[in-house]
Amino acid sequence: MPTEIVLLFDVRYNAPDGSVGEWSSSAMQGESFEDDRQALIVIERNIVNLERSISNRQQQQQQGVPEVDYHLPTR
Repeated sequence: MPTEIVLLFDVRYNAPDGSVGEWSSSAMQGESFEDDRQALIVIERNIVNLERSISNRQQQQQQGVPEVDYHLPTR
């Protein structure tokens, strides 16, 4: 069953050298939108993978399959 998630971002940046006013806001908005879109795609993939892992683990527990520890030994 899908999990509903709402993400709200409020990002502000003040350049230490005061150069913010020299940037082209229209050019930055396009890049920012694409970066945000790619980040959300990655988040959605991670959520799908987590849901799949949880579902698989629940099915294994119902079938009595022993749980495997995937942690690597410390060196």
